Amino acid sequence: MSNQKGYFLPSVMFICMIVFIVLTAHIQIYSNSLHMTDKIVENIKLESLFQMSYTKFQEDVKSFTYTEQEQTIHYEFPDGTVEIKYFFQEMDSIHLMMNITSKNQAHYSITKQIKISHD
Repeated sequence: MSNQKGYFLPSVMFICMIVFIVLTAHIQIYSNSLHMTDKIVENIKLESLFQMSYTKFQEDVKSFTYTEQEQTIHYEFPDGTVEIKYFFQEMDSIHLMMNITSKNQAHYSITKQIKISHD
């Protein structure tokens, strides 16, 4: 008979350590996935705020009169607020500076130039 009691403990410790390392890595990956998902959802909300405010601005611009001074307009939506600073570059061209803030205080700024048609 051989004495193998000393070999059993190191092999169990090695297997437990491997399982612990793998488990810890998967928990970290899951935590990173949750964080990334939150950021992606917030980005989608910001993009939606941009699209909604841009569409609303295009509807409202038809009633604006030409002025060379910079004007500001605010839009409130369920997911956040949008501040649009605009000025007419020409009779048919408007320069927009949009500052978008979500309810979670994420910020996004964009500059856009649009052509308008006077129908």
